[in-house]
Amino acid sequence: FKKIIVTLLIIALVISQSLFAFADTVSAPSKILAYHKPNVTLLFNDEEMGFTDVNGTFVYPIIYGGTTYIPVRGVSELMGEKVEWEAKNQIVFIGKTISQPFKGSIGDPVIKKPAPSSARPGESVINVYLKPDVKIMYDFEMQEFKDVNGKTVYPIIYNGTTYLPIRAIAGLMNADISWDSNTQTETVSKEIKTEKKTYENVVFITDVFNH
Repeated sequence: FKKIIVTLLIIALVISQSLFAFADTVSAPSKILAYHKPNVTLLFNDEEMGFTDVNGTFVYPIIYGGTTYIPVRGVSELMGEKVEWEAKNQIVFIGKTISQPFKGSIGDPVIKKPAPSSARPGESVINVYLKPDVKIMYDFEMQEFKDVNGKTVYPIIYNGTTYLPIRAIAGLMNADISWDSNTQTETVSKEIKTEKKTYENVVFITDVFNH
């Protein structure tokens, strides 16, 4: 039990130090225009993926500044990792999370069938919020995302859902990614390993930050 407590304290310290360093560089959220792109196809190992929100409603990629974004729920499905939102400090945890701080198995991607083309809405210009103040941590390490030109890109919020850049997620997965502008297709390719590990020593924490 003492070992678990020490581990949690170390996690809290690492996170707090990361937040302190992050606070010096963060800028304010801003309302911007982006493209809602239901016609963009996302392939994972040649299988087309569809995304839904918690209510089962289809959601679609968003493009801003030449970068394609997908919802956090889709990130979880694509990576086969746990994804958790911590509202107080506005952190998206991927992999190791507050409720499950010990690394478990990485599952296979969840491939959902996309909505039929005939049922998808048309492309549109939408208002979204660029959120430099939303932090992304992968296995408790702060992440800074870059586009193909090396420019920093930030999470965006649309209809209450956080979207992350697909190129950055592919980088975390050590996956290859390519874009075909003619067919509006984003392709993510990664070798899937069949060996699985089980979760061990999982501890649930209600609140690490209320100190």
